[in-house]
Amino acid sequence: MIIKKEHIIIALLTVAFIIVSVFLFKECSKESDIVPIISTSDTITVIDTLSVTDTLYYPLPDTIIIHEHDSIKDTSALIDDYFNEKVYKKSFADTLYKMDINISVERNALKSMDYDLKLYIPSTTVTNTIVKKEVFYIAAGGEIGWRFKSKAPIIAPEIDFGFGKHVIGGGYEFFEKAGILSYKYKFLQIIK
Repeated sequence: MIIKKEHIIIALLTVAFIIVSVFLFKECSKESDIVPIISTSDTITVIDTLSVTDTLYYPLPDTIIIHEHDSIKDTSALIDDYFNEKVYKKSFADTLYKMDINISVERNALKSMDYDLKLYIPSTTVTNTIVKKEVFYIAAGGEIGWRFKSKAPIIAPEIDFGFGKHVIGGGYEFFEKAGILSYKYKFLQIIK
């Protein structure tokens, strides 16, 4: 079996392409510190307010204290005051809560008590920055030029594949009838 020179060149180019591809994929898996221009940011503001509302009707007393009067000055006024329903509305507030209380008293007993309690929990702002990283790109182009020694033109269309900072390209030179394999490294990037 005879090994031709073309087969050796193709084998060497294939091995070189595989080594360079493995190196590029390894480099592309690293995280980039540079935030590209095409990044977006979502801001979510969460304000939590906990409200508790409840009503008590005719609660039973824990203790009954009886006051005896030696002399009653006006019996009618005392009886009217006993049967009158008295409503007390109070409001308390601070930076962390607000509480409204409605108390109703009749016949010297608590008839009802309504309260509304709002606890203010400081707002939480959650910011999620979504960074879109350029992973892979394909570019088409070519080379044109002139060989001074052989006085022949150079025309070579080329296709490039980019992985992060590495660019691998391949093309064909028409006049020399030769394949071209190229590698470029991005060493400078300017971001506004």
